[in-house]
Amino acid sequence: MGAICVIGPSILHRHKAKRINSEEFVKVLEEELKPVISKMQEQQREIKWRVIQDNAPIHNSKFTKKYLESSEINTIKWPPVSPHLNIIKNAWGWLTRKVYQDGKSYANLEDLWTGIQNAWSKIPEDYIQKLVDSMHDCL
Repeated sequence: MGAICVIGPSILHRHKAKRINSEEFVKVLEEELKPVISKMQEQQREIKWRVIQDNAPIHNSKFTKKYLESSEINTIKWPPVSPHLNIIKNAWGWLTRKVYQDGKSYANLEDLWTGIQNAWSKIPEDYIQKLVDSMHDCL
């Protein structure tokens, strides 16, 4: 699971289970995303922060919604059937191409995770800015 913002990639979370439930998702938000949001708000006061999530069940659960409201994390209502707004999907595509660039393969999951982390840290800010700007055209 990952998050990007206008100034670059923010969090990249490795969840070892195949699926994540709402409680685990909220734990990631609380422990990993919320501190990033707080830090960025301190540094970039003029930026209005909004968390954008697709319509995945863990994003729309009562548990998650209650947490977001109580934590004062602003979200954007996700229109149904709007994958073109999901800029993280484009970032995942970029990441996948970078991780496996030149036919690269990995001996085990730890090596793969290291490759993912290295590529994640190198997502160009101008690429992310283009993704963010493309959303403005759609909203």
